[in-house]
Amino acid sequence: MAMNSRFMKPALDQKGFSLVQLIIGMAITTMLGTVITVSLWQSINIDGASNKHMLALNQVDNAVFYLNRDVQMSLPSDTYSSGFPLTLQDGITYSIVSPHDGSPAYLQKNNNGTTQVIARYVNTDPSLTSSFYNDGKLTITLTITTGGFLSATESRTLVVMPRLNQ
Repeated sequence: MAMNSRFMKPALDQKGFSLVQLIIGMAITTMLGTVITVSLWQSINIDGASNKHMLALNQVDNAVFYLNRDVQMSLPSDTYSSGFPLTLQDGITYSIVSPHDGSPAYLQKNNNGTTQVIARYVNTDPSLTSSFYNDGKLTITLTITTGGFLSATESRTLVVMPRLNQ
Protein backbone atom coordinates (compact mmCIF):
# COMPACT_ATOMS: atom_id res chain seq x y z
CA MET A 1 0.00 0.00 0.00
CA ALA A 2 1.55 3.18 -1.15
CA MET A 3 1.11 6.29 0.94
CA ASN A 4 0.60 9.61 -0.60
CA SER A 5 3.94 11.31 -0.50
CA ARG A 6 2.59 14.81 -0.06
CA PHE A 7 1.35 13.95 3.46
CA MET A 8 4.62 12.43 4.51
CA LYS A 9 6.97 15.27 3.62
CA PRO A 10 6.74 18.73 5.16
CA ALA A 11 5.69 21.22 2.56
CA LEU A 12 8.23 23.96 2.22
CA ASP A 13 6.00 26.15 0.13
CA GLN A 14 3.20 26.53 2.71
CA LYS A 15 2.51 30.09 3.75
CA GLY A 16 1.31 31.15 7.21
CA PHE A 17 1.61 33.83 9.84
CA SER A 18 4.80 34.27 11.79
CA LEU A 19 4.78 34.65 15.56
CA VAL A 20 5.59 38.37 15.26
CA GLN A 21 2.62 38.93 12.96
CA LEU A 22 0.29 37.12 15.40
CA ILE A 23 1.54 39.20 18.35
CA ILE A 24 1.07 42.45 16.41
CA GLY A 25 -2.46 41.39 15.42
CA MET A 26 -3.34 40.55 19.03
CA ALA A 27 -1.96 43.91 20.21
CA ILE A 28 -4.05 45.83 17.66
CA THR A 29 -7.17 43.85 18.61
CA THR A 30 -6.53 44.52 22.32
CA MET A 31 -6.14 48.26 21.71
CA LEU A 32 -9.36 48.40 19.68
CA GLY A 33 -11.20 46.46 22.39
CA THR A 34 -9.91 48.85 25.05
CA VAL A 35 -11.02 51.92 23.08
CA ILE A 36 -14.50 50.46 22.55
CA THR A 37 -14.84 49.47 26.21
CA VAL A 38 -13.78 52.91 27.47
CA SER A 39 -16.18 54.62 25.05
CA LEU A 40 -19.09 52.46 26.18
CA TRP A 41 -18.23 52.99 29.85
CA GLN A 42 -18.14 56.77 29.42
CA SER A 43 -21.46 56.86 27.58
CA ILE A 44 -23.10 54.79 30.33
CA ASN A 45 -21.69 57.10 33.03
CA ILE A 46 -22.74 60.26 31.18
CA ASP A 47 -26.24 58.86 30.77
CA GLY A 48 -26.42 58.05 34.50
CA ALA A 49 -25.16 61.49 35.49
CA SER A 50 -27.65 63.12 33.12
CA ASN A 51 -30.51 61.13 34.64
CA LYS A 52 -29.48 62.14 38.19
CA HIS A 53 -29.22 65.77 37.15
CA MET A 54 -32.67 65.70 35.52
CA LEU A 55 -34.10 64.10 38.66
CA ALA A 56 -32.63 66.86 40.83
CA LEU A 57 -33.92 69.54 38.44
CA ASN A 58 -37.43 68.09 38.40
CA GLN A 59 -37.57 67.82 42.19
CA VAL A 60 -36.37 71.38 42.84
CA ASP A 61 -38.62 72.85 40.11
CA ASN A 62 -41.64 71.03 41.54
CA ALA A 63 -40.91 72.36 45.02
CA VAL A 64 -40.40 75.91 43.75
CA PHE A 65 -43.73 75.78 41.92
CA TYR A 66 -45.72 74.75 45.01
CA LEU A 67 -43.87 77.04 47.40
CA ASN A 68 -44.24 80.05 45.11
CA ARG A 69 -47.94 79.43 44.53
CA ASP A 70 -48.83 78.81 48.15
CA VAL A 71 -46.81 81.72 49.57
CA GLN A 72 -48.27 84.14 47.02
CA MET A 73 -51.79 82.96 47.83
CA SER A 74 -51.35 83.00 51.61
CA LEU A 75 -52.33 85.86 53.85
CA PRO A 76 -49.42 88.09 54.83
CA SER A 77 -47.84 87.52 58.20
CA ASP A 78 -45.02 88.99 60.22
CA THR A 79 -44.67 85.77 62.19
CA TYR A 80 -42.97 83.51 59.61
CA SER A 81 -40.40 81.39 61.37
CA SER A 82 -36.90 80.97 60.03
CA GLY A 83 -36.07 77.57 58.59
CA PHE A 84 -38.42 74.65 58.28
CA PRO A 85 -41.18 73.88 59.13
CA LEU A 86 -42.60 76.88 57.32
CA THR A 87 -46.17 77.65 58.37
CA LEU A 88 -48.32 79.90 56.22
CA GLN A 89 -51.35 81.83 57.53
CA ASP A 90 -53.95 79.66 55.79
CA GLY A 91 -52.96 76.45 57.57
CA ILE A 92 -50.41 75.14 55.08
CA THR A 93 -47.18 73.85 56.58
CA TYR A 94 -44.06 72.84 54.70
CA SER A 95 -41.67 70.60 56.60
CA ILE A 96 -38.60 68.54 55.84
CA VAL A 97 -38.97 64.93 56.88
CA SER A 98 -35.89 62.78 57.48
CA PRO A 99 -36.99 59.12 57.62
CA HIS A 100 -35.27 56.89 60.17
CA ASP A 101 -34.82 54.05 57.68
CA GLY A 102 -32.00 55.87 55.86
CA SER A 103 -34.04 56.87 52.82
CA PRO A 104 -33.59 60.43 51.51
CA ALA A 105 -35.22 63.39 53.23
CA TYR A 106 -38.20 64.97 51.52
CA LEU A 107 -40.22 68.19 51.57
CA GLN A 108 -43.76 67.57 52.73
CA LYS A 109 -46.77 69.85 52.45
CA ASN A 110 -49.49 69.56 55.09
CA ASN A 111 -52.72 71.32 54.14
CA ASN A 112 -55.15 71.04 57.08
CA GLY A 113 -54.38 67.35 57.66
CA THR A 114 -53.76 66.31 54.06
CA THR A 115 -50.09 65.55 53.43
CA GLN A 116 -48.34 65.56 50.08
CA VAL A 117 -44.69 64.91 49.20
CA ILE A 118 -43.48 67.90 47.19
CA ALA A 119 -39.82 67.01 46.60
CA ARG A 120 -37.49 64.15 47.43
CA TYR A 121 -33.72 64.16 48.06
CA VAL A 122 -33.86 67.42 50.04
CA ASN A 123 -30.52 68.41 51.54
CA THR A 124 -31.17 68.96 55.26
CA ASP A 125 -28.14 71.18 55.86
CA PRO A 126 -29.59 74.51 57.16
CA SER A 127 -27.02 76.48 55.17
CA LEU A 128 -28.33 74.89 51.94
CA THR A 129 -32.06 74.59 52.66
CA SER A 130 -33.68 77.34 54.68
CA SER A 131 -36.31 80.08 54.80
CA PHE A 132 -36.42 83.50 56.42
CA TYR A 133 -38.73 86.52 56.37
CA ASN A 134 -37.40 90.06 55.98
CA ASP A 135 -38.87 93.35 54.71
CA GLY A 136 -42.16 91.76 53.65
CA LYS A 137 -40.42 89.10 51.55
CA LEU A 138 -40.07 85.43 52.26
CA THR A 139 -36.74 84.03 51.01
CA ILE A 140 -36.59 80.26 50.59
CA THR A 141 -33.45 78.38 49.58
CA LEU A 142 -33.93 74.76 48.61
CA THR A 143 -31.19 72.31 47.68
CA ILE A 144 -31.79 68.86 46.20
CA THR A 145 -28.93 66.34 46.26
CA THR A 146 -29.45 62.95 44.65
CA GLY A 147 -27.31 60.33 46.32
CA GLY A 148 -25.30 57.41 45.11
CA PHE A 149 -22.74 57.11 42.36
CA LEU A 150 -22.50 60.30 40.25
CA SER A 151 -24.77 62.33 42.54
CA ALA A 152 -26.22 65.64 41.33
CA THR A 153 -27.07 68.82 43.24
CA GLU A 154 -29.48 71.58 42.25
CA SER A 155 -30.28 74.63 44.35
CA ARG A 156 -32.81 77.42 43.95
CA THR A 157 -33.43 80.58 45.95
CA LEU A 158 -36.96 81.89 45.83
CA VAL A 159 -37.92 85.38 47.01
CA VAL A 160 -41.70 85.73 47.32
CA MET A 161 -43.97 88.46 48.55
CA PRO A 162 -47.24 87.21 50.05
CA ARG A 163 -50.37 88.87 48.70
CA LEU A 164 -51.37 92.22 50.09
CA ASN A 165 -54.03 92.52 52.79
CA GLN A 166 -57.35 93.57 51.31
